[in-house]
Amino acid sequence: MYCPKCGSLNDDNNHRCVKCGAELPHGAPKSPNPPSPPNHPVGPGDKPPQGGAQQSESQQSESQQSGPPQTPAPPPHPNPGQYQQPGYRPGQQPQPPRIDNHMVKAILSTLFCCLPLGIVSIVYAAQVDGKVRLGDYRGAQVTADNANMWANWSIGIGVGIAVIYMLIAFGSALSSM
Repeated sequence: MYCPKCGSLNDDNNHRCVKCGAELPHGAPKSPNPPSPPNHPVGPGDKPPQGGAQQSESQQSESQQSGPPQTPAPPPHPNPGQYQQPGYRPGQQPQPPRIDNHMVKAILSTLFCCLPLGIVSIVYAAQVDGKVRLGDYRGAQVTADNANMWANWSIGIGVGIAVIYMLIAFGSALSSM
């Protein structure tokens, strides 16, 4: 059964709408096409109703008197907009934040720089996506920062060892001349 107020699908045995709380009539339509939402007053940025002109106050009062009795609207939420995010549409899952896991950096630092520290970085990088899927965004960010830190240490030690090796090789080449 569809709610005549908001158009949500409800169980046939419900007496109130599960979405808006409005009382459901026993003869509500069971068709797959839900009723359209009620008309709201035209605001400054809204388009006028179908006829292109607004109804006069006398026409509005006549239509309200002759129409079915209206149920009172549910009270407004104490914190309007608390659960909505920019770009959010009802029925759509909010997008999780994009957290870089630094996996490529971890693998490259393992292959070309310092193997032990690079492996630690890979382990941390592998944990990031799982924490995002569980909704632990703070933990995912901390784990991603740890993966980045260990990869940076691996790169630093690898570059340091390479520089020391080149200096020794260059010094021994000069001493043999």
